[in-house]
Amino acid sequence: MLAPTAVRELTFDPRFPRNLEFARAVIDAAIRAIGLPYQWGGGLLTGPSMGDGTGGATAGYDCSGLTRFAYYIGTGGTTVLPRTSQEQFRAGQQISMDQAQPGDLLFGNWQADGANHVAIYLGGGKILEAPQTGQRVQISAVRPDLVPARFL
Repeated sequence: MLAPTAVRELTFDPRFPRNLEFARAVIDAAIRAIGLPYQWGGGLLTGPSMGDGTGGATAGYDCSGLTRFAYYIGTGGTTVLPRTSQEQFRAGQQISMDQAQPGDLLFGNWQADGANHVAIYLGGGKILEAPQTGQRVQISAVRPDLVPARFL
């Protein structure tokens, strides 16, 4: 598990300008959710919620609820992402994986309706995600099907 102080260790490529303060704050907000359960439909702009309750008796996040919360808190309420991963993917600026920076979102689990999963890129081949029912918010390795988009 990555400690919240690890946010200071993030590295950004100067070739791709962005708001580093917001990127760090988005990741810091998401790190606070590590260990909370996946709750389908879970996550408010201000914190975890019960969603549909399939993740147990503790409030948590689904993937897009986590990214929405982290961006809202990390930008001081100035960025409100759409609620679903499909809507978030359409709203972002698609970039190539070699341009992905910490704080960008990575989308995957492609279905007929689009991206059915979203995670926050941490850099170094790692993401922070709310994976699926029965799992907890965690840090994972980047998977090959993930496509990045930028919001900051």
